[in-house]
Amino acid sequence: MDLLGHTWMQRQLGQAVSCVFLTKNNGVVAGGWDGALCYWDAEGSQFWDITTSSRISSILEYDDMFVATSGLEVVAVSKNDGEIMWVTALEGSSDGLLQFDNCIVATSSTYDIEHNDFIESAIWKISFEGDVEWVHRMDERPWYGYIDGQYAHFGLGRPRCGLLSISVDSQATSHTPFTIDSPVMCGNILDSEHIFGLASGHVVTEKTIIHQAKTGVEFLSTSHDGFLVGLENGDCRLFNQVGDEQWHQSGQAISGLLSTWSGPSSGYAWIARKRLDEGELVVVDEKNGDIIATSNTSRVHSMVSNDDRLCIGFEDGQVIAWEREMFNRRQNQEIQSEEIDPEKEAMRARLRALRR
Repeated sequence: MDLLGHTWMQRQLGQAVSCVFLTKNNGVVAGGWDGALCYWDAEGSQFWDITTSSRISSILEYDDMFVATSGLEVVAVSKNDGEIMWVTALEGSSDGLLQFDNCIVATSSTYDIEHNDFIESAIWKISFEGDVEWVHRMDERPWYGYIDGQYAHFGLGRPRCGLLSISVDSQATSHTPFTIDSPVMCGNILDSEHIFGLASGHVVTEKTIIHQAKTGVEFLSTSHDGFLVGLENGDCRLFNQVGDEQWHQSGQAISGLLSTWSGPSSGYAWIARKRLDEGELVVVDEKNGDIIATSNTSRVHSMVSNDDRLCIGFEDGQVIAWEREMFNRRQNQEIQSEEIDPEKEAMRARLRALRR
């Protein structure tokens, strides 16, 4: 399949893309390494573009605004015209955002170049008017966060590791150590339970070990029948829900990993890899690990998907989106073509046998 020839939208931000976001109505918001923020509607028409103070690392949508982390600040921007509604300064780099019904919870961190490590982090409760209501400071950096009821939960780095839970109403905290004492690098939700990827190579829940690899887990993505794991050594592996490996693919270091919508036979795994100063985008059939399409691209910095669309932001400033129906239609045509051509199908069978 000609992967880049069957996109729904291709746009240019004008600087390296650091963050992409899909809105509730399938519009696209992209942020850049130098602070650009641009909004395209569901038809791909540009609504507005503005410049904020620094790199955009996280975006969320609330009512009539977008809220984004920009360098040392959290910025609220009007959906309608891109006007900056308020700016709230944090201590250290603003990293991530979680959204409750009546507030935002933001994380920030301070990096020490001499120690080559993060030396302090903070969790901030901010109203949708931009007022800071409380700050919780700690030594660990939160690498993965999620909401459960009125609590925000964060997977931590060293020294404590494990899971920090903090009440958004009372700021009461509790800490849950994991079975493995290792920094959390990523996380996701699997069958209503959160799983965490650790620097030790383990995939764990709060109480159990699901899988162990020999190198750190950098990416976790829930698939249709299990979960995808992206490792530091470039391996991508698919597991069923109980942790049995279904297939794996080796390659260059991974810069992005997502399981997306179902296709003619199964779901798709989108794997972004680093190739020297460039990148490679690979789409894999989750049923058997077969490669559906590959394209040489600029390096991928951000990937996001929903039930209808996938959007990717690249080092060269490209913002590219694919649409489920269009992609599936093209893939179905490819399958029908290969059924007609026995030589192609025989070649695919030989490749599957070699991989086993």
